Amino acid sequence: MIYFIVGSTGAGKTRYAIELAKERGAIRFAIDDWMSTLFFPDLKGEISFDWAMERINRCEEQIWKLTRAIVATGQEVILEISLSTRELRDKQRGIAQEAGIDYQIHYLDVDRETRRKRVLERNQSRGETWFFDVDDGMFDFVEQMFEPPSTQELQGAVLIRE
Repeated sequence: MIYFIVGSTGAGKTRYAIELAKERGAIRFAIDDWMSTLFFPDLKGEISFDWAMERINRCEEQIWKLTRAIVATGQEVILEISLSTRELRDKQRGIAQEAGIDYQIHYLDVDRETRRKRVLERNQSRGETWFFDVDDGMFDFVEQMFEPPSTQELQGAVLIRE
């Protein structure tokens, strides 16, 4: 089983995924962790959407290779990856279906003000769920891009409202 963690910036996806992994004894993959470890240290200048997506796609290929192998052993996997638009969620669900892996969406539905406050706190505390600072421009960009899951997508999903 795969658990897809969905929510906009600051919704608490990482905190939730960490707790779910502990509860389920699952392996968790977070794209922000991979990106901040593998690519951000070498970044020269400003991050661009195209630069990030090229690297995110490469990371996700590796994450899926590992996910298939882990699920084949009977272990569950939590994926905190590119799920911000319907198109991206369709892509990830398609990969799971093609591999014959059951999945469930966990959607964190949190209002903008709460999420923005959390991002500012996370930037300052640099705690367990911090991978890089999210400035106002990045927050607004993702906010504009994010598409909440449709009623159809949420069938069989776990909905968390905070």
